[in-house]
Amino acid sequence: MIRAAPLPFTLMLLSSLGCSSGKTDVRAEFSGRSPYGAIYDDNREVVAKCPRCGQPVPQQAARCAHRGKDGRECGQKLRWTSKVPCGFCAGSGSCDPCAAFLAAGGCRLCSGSGRLKERPCFNCDGSGACVACGGTSRCDACVGSGRIEPGAWKKPPRAATSRARTAEQRPAFQVDRFAVWRGQSVQLSLAGAAGQADWSISRGEGGKTIQTATLSGATCTYTPGLAGSYIVRLSAGGTACFEVLDGALNVGVPEGQPIGPATSVRATFDLAPPLRPFPRRWDARLGGAAIPSSGGERIDLSPGKAGELVLDASVEIPNLGSLPGPRSVRLQVRDVRISLKARTCAGGQPLKCEAVGDISGSGGKFEWSATSGSHAVAVRTDTPEAEIVPPAPGKYRLNLRVGTCDAAAEEFKAVGATAFRPDGSPAEFLRVSLMEGAFDERGAVRPDFLDRDPDRFRISLEDPSPAGEGSFQIRTVRADGTELNPPVSYRGRASPELLVVGDSHDDEIRTGGVVDDGPGDRTLFGVVGGKLEVHYDGLRVAAIPVTVENLTEIGIDAMVYGVTGGVQSARRSVERRLEAVNRVWAPCGIRFALHSLRVADAPDAVILIHGIPSGVDSRGRPSEVAANVGGREIRVPLVRPAPGAPEAAARGVAALIESRLDEGWRVDVIAKLFASDPAAIVLRLRRADGEAARVGSAHTGDTGLTVELLKADLGMGCEVAATAGVWTRQELAVLLGVQRRPGAVAVIVVPSLRTAGARPITKAYPDWAFGADTANAVVIASKAMDGSDAFPYALARALGEVLAAGPCAPEGAKSLFADPLSETDDAEANRRLGRETARRIQAQAARLTRRP
Repeated sequence: MIRAAPLPFTLMLLSSLGCSSGKTDVRAEFSGRSPYGAIYDDNREVVAKCPRCGQPVPQQAARCAHRGKDGRECGQKLRWTSKVPCGFCAGSGSCDPCAAFLAAGGCRLCSGSGRLKERPCFNCDGSGACVACGGTSRCDACVGSGRIEPGAWKKPPRAATSRARTAEQRPAFQVDRFAVWRGQSVQLSLAGAAGQADWSISRGEGGKTIQTATLSGATCTYTPGLAGSYIVRLSAGGTACFEVLDGALNVGVPEGQPIGPATSVRATFDLAPPLRPFPRRWDARLGGAAIPSSGGERIDLSPGKAGELVLDASVEIPNLGSLPGPRSVRLQVRDVRISLKARTCAGGQPLKCEAVGDISGSGGKFEWSATSGSHAVAVRTDTPEAEIVPPAPGKYRLNLRVGTCDAAAEEFKAVGATAFRPDGSPAEFLRVSLMEGAFDERGAVRPDFLDRDPDRFRISLEDPSPAGEGSFQIRTVRADGTELNPPVSYRGRASPELLVVGDSHDDEIRTGGVVDDGPGDRTLFGVVGGKLEVHYDGLRVAAIPVTVENLTEIGIDAMVYGVTGGVQSARRSVERRLEAVNRVWAPCGIRFALHSLRVADAPDAVILIHGIPSGVDSRGRPSEVAANVGGREIRVPLVRPAPGAPEAAARGVAALIESRLDEGWRVDVIAKLFASDPAAIVLRLRRADGEAARVGSAHTGDTGLTVELLKADLGMGCEVAATAGVWTRQELAVLLGVQRRPGAVAVIVVPSLRTAGARPITKAYPDWAFGADTANAVVIASKAMDGSDAFPYALARALGEVLAAGPCAPEGAKSLFADPLSETDDAEANRRLGRETARRIQAQAARLTRRP
């Protein structure tokens, strides 16, 4: 749109530079003009500016403080003159509109009569006085003085127009309209009998009149090309005025281009300044039917359906009525729609949508955008189908752009849920509670333990719909998605404070009398590695991991002796027990995983030698060592070695035996295993992969050396020493006969254990109490490792004793290390770990996994 100029009258007063003082007169800049009529705003301004940099300066400032782009201050010294000639009347002191229209203080439209035709004059509101000077014909900006003080001038209020002037004789002609749009025509006609007349049409500008046309005839039509205030003079006498307004109806969519029902049509009806912001009216029709629209300077609507959309605008001028806009805008709306598979989805999960209807001319380009507040997502596709994944819960508006136009719009909502910790911060993951402080010194459950547990949390539902009661469900699942805890319902938009507990018996503890897994239950059975799922309105709206910050994995090498059922049955039993172990240890950051498993009837025997070879038998013949290794008989001649310790002699024997074995076999020499007999040396035969060799027999006739098999007959159980750091011959055979790997814990299952008449369930071999060849192992009775539930936490306790840096002391009621060892799996079992013990043992576990 091309707007008419606002007809400013600008006067710049520049004085010459001052004398030796270096001061320069402030520059006064005038802009705008006096209001020519009631429909115009007063847009006059007087601004004091620095003569050097041209920036505004405060009243009576001594120097210009404006800083340029280089950061330097202008610093120009300023001199303020008392007054300068008025720039609105050019120093004449006369009213600008009165001078331009020869009104002499009267209203230029009604010529002072106060009426137009049969109604009050809208320009002067019936007063007959000039709206600028109020009937005085003096300039209202300088009050007739012709001078203004720069920097102190304030815009005068509208002049009071209460005094009516004496009506002058009405002109002998009439103007059919008092206000038209630029480009529209005005008809001039003589009053009474038809005749000929000469017409002179001028436009008022800055206190002057500029002639724009000369016409002849009884009736003439004039089409103004510029906006402004016009005066018509008849050669026979008489004057009249009319207004030409500049207005344009603009829309943000190109005319003639198809749009969709969802296209947001933003239209503005722009009026050239200094016109007052009169109320706008809008007329929107689609296929001949009216579309409701609000008033104001802008209209924003979506057609909603296909057809021809017609927009018209008008302006309401007081006392003049509605002035229809200069033109209509016509747009074609084509039928394009969005088909949503559902109107509700979960935040972060896809919502399927499809463009249907008239999608011709799309060029295979579909642009989808969904917005909700600060959240937005955009997807471009070459087919009508798309998946929108809302980044967060909220009420979204989905817009489709087909080709080059906004084609359709729909609304959907995304719902979600968030877990919050006790301090109110969002929880990206949840921890399994250690139940620390849940029991008093007698072992009874504290009624308020759940409200003090640091691992508690609450779930808050996020639904942009109006708040209501409603309900949602929470369940816990394993990593593979199988259910651990059935859905528990909660009313409203938030749950009470909850706990994830790692044992089904802890889950059954009642709080507030709520039945386990009944509505509002505050404990949920879960495991580390699983998830807590929130379901609402048929959707899974959140899946929150149940984990720990740091998880250390310890490998388990299992060796099972003397059981029936085969390898698969043994594996199922061991894995079942490890699952119970991990329910205890995983919440503390330690997980045990089965790396290998072997099943055998008895441990592979090792060779026990004692003494130093003499080289001869009792009959003086050369001696030898004979052994059956893996079904193969080998014989090694013995010679008397050089003087030395028994260990050195044993290494010589080991080297001889190793020389007779196949490639890839080796013989380990293990000394100082028996505190009561330091000369006893063990030879262990194994392959390079660590698997022990089967030794069927071993003997010698050497007079200085004894050789025997160190066997473990487990028929009556494995006898173990009750003192830490000490072992029996049987348990030594069990420990040495197992394939060992660095960084793993050996779990050795035997039919039973016995010591000094007692029958323990397990014995641990930590590295702080045993040597490298026997440490980091657990020997456990089969009844704590079979398919029954007997002694369910024996293995968890023994593994903790292996990992700890010293003896484990119980810490409070129901501690894992408290006696007696729990024989049954129930709520009273001792199975729990305190945080400090768990922290120390996790640190030890980390050092075990780093061993070479």
